[in-house]
Amino acid sequence: MIPSSFVMLENFPLTPNGKVDRKALPAPSACSSAPAPIRTTIAPRTDVEVKLLEIWKQVLGKDDLSIEDDIFDLGGDSILIFQITTRATRAGLSITPAQIFKFRTIGALAAAGTTTVEAPKSPSIQRVNRDAYRRKP
Repeated sequence: MIPSSFVMLENFPLTPNGKVDRKALPAPSACSSAPAPIRTTIAPRTDVEVKLLEIWKQVLGKDDLSIEDDIFDLGGDSILIFQITTRATRAGLSITPAQIFKFRTIGALAAAGTTTVEAPKSPSIQRVNRDAYRRKP
């Protein structure tokens, strides 16, 4: 939990009772003299990067993402990472949460060798023949 901005003050504004006057404090954006960092958006180069970028946009709820954006800088957490891996598996990509924690960007994940997996042709739950387990008198 790191504040997004800091405001340097010589003294806190006080009320007549000696408490901090919160209404008189300056807004952080008004005192911010540092320019916003210039951010370049890098477009996806491969099919895997395109799929991952679309999944990240859906899960994180942001449209202006780059393949070099860090998942944690975008507000990602462990719950969202599990959602990303689940959606990636449904899309045919083999990604584990540990890989996302390790590589953190779409470009690094794709370069690390994210493999595509074929969707199973048969259902994972198979019907059991109940007659085979019944006792014969």
